[in-house]
Amino acid sequence: MKATRPAGFRFPSKFADLNPRQTQILETAEARLGKFGVNGLELRAIADDLEVSPSLINHYYTNSEELIFDTVLFSYNKLVYGIQEKNQNQPDAEKILRSWIESMLNWLIEYPGIGVILEFPRQVLRTGGKKATSPEKILTHFTKEMSKIGIDNVSFMASAVYALQTSKPFKVLAGAKIATLIATNQRFAANTSLLGFATIGGGLWVAGRRPADSKTSLWMKLGFDPAKQMTKTVDEMIRIIKSSS
Repeated sequence: MKATRPAGFRFPSKFADLNPRQTQILETAEARLGKFGVNGLELRAIADDLEVSPSLINHYYTNSEELIFDTVLFSYNKLVYGIQEKNQNQPDAEKILRSWIESMLNWLIEYPGIGVILEFPRQVLRTGGKKATSPEKILTHFTKEMSKIGIDNVSFMASAVYALQTSKPFKVLAGAKIATLIATNQRFAANTSLLGFATIGGGLWVAGRRPADSKTSLWMKLGFDPAKQMTKTVDEMIRIIKSSS
């Protein structure tokens, strides 16, 4: 996984070289943040979960904002480069797109709180606990670091869309090439946007309805199955892309 930590900030951590204790902190924070969102993550809460002193958490993060943003980057980084590693020898663009969609959906359904922060990171600055002294600088830094991962994610997905649309073997296109295609190829631009927004929106929508929770499944009793609906939606998106040559 990629990421380096510049001087002056406690995030992003160098995810490839985490020590066991920081891995525990981030994995615990990922589970809590993914389920409960920003209101469920404080330095003390992580310390309590790990049964360690809060001072140990403060060794890595001076406030909750830093921990939250590092957790989001840790989780998103793991997702994006995990998808790419899984498909590094796969030439079939349709299989790559299906893998990308499935991985993104599963991640959003498992960690909706993190997905929402990716969409609306400013909400993190309203958390309680020990406040960051320069919240806007922290937010700007997070947005910059998140964008680096996001560009790699979109470039990978968009390259698969182009390969499927043109019936060519998959290869990752340069960012400049993708930008040119978006500006000059209306169908490519529409397909890429549709796939991105539909996947993010669909994942958070399903997560919000908690399909595994039988106590809130009245809409399922009425015959609606979110898993089947998402499968149909994915199949239709693939069909649209394939027919756009």
